[in-house]
Amino acid sequence: MGRREEQRGAFLDTPHRVELMNLVEGQYLDGPRREKEPEHIALVARDWLRTRPTGVVLGPAGAGAHGKIRATLGRARRRSHRPPHPDHILVCDALAQSVPPRSLVLFEEFPHRRSGRADQAAKRIAGRRGELFAHVDLTVDRRAKAAAAACYPSQLRGYCGDGTQFSSPAVLDTTERYWLPTP
Repeated sequence: MGRREEQRGAFLDTPHRVELMNLVEGQYLDGPRREKEPEHIALVARDWLRTRPTGVVLGPAGAGAHGKIRATLGRARRRSHRPPHPDHILVCDALAQSVPPRSLVLFEEFPHRRSGRADQAAKRIAGRRGELFAHVDLTVDRRAKAAAAACYPSQLRGYCGDGTQFSSPAVLDTTERYWLPTP
């Protein structure tokens, strides 16, 4: 199953409308990214917000291991501990530089957050934007999240190998963290 079909399947039984951009994930690239991709992400977000003046754009905060923790984890080669995902950083940077104030909500990316919280990353992004963000932890419907995760077999193999599958409700976190812009 292709990545687009995985994405559509994950959102099939939700009230959300999926709009896919013509971007390729880093793991599937044969060479470097096109230089204009951050501009494309920014343009799509700004256009979406123009038609939804009270809307917000969700952006990945960059959860994962940082600094010394990353080096230690790298030596340990623990599969469940990953650095921030480069694609997520690309998207977040493009959004942080382009969407209007109070229009960006950050979230911690699962499963990357298991190797480090994104609090410091969210604080840096807020500082760059000249905004204040307050975090809120929301309860996860683990069954629904597991069902959505099961729609991504190409991603689960990379994260889980032959081990614990994130498509099992029992192994999922009970909360997710978001950072909301404050007045």
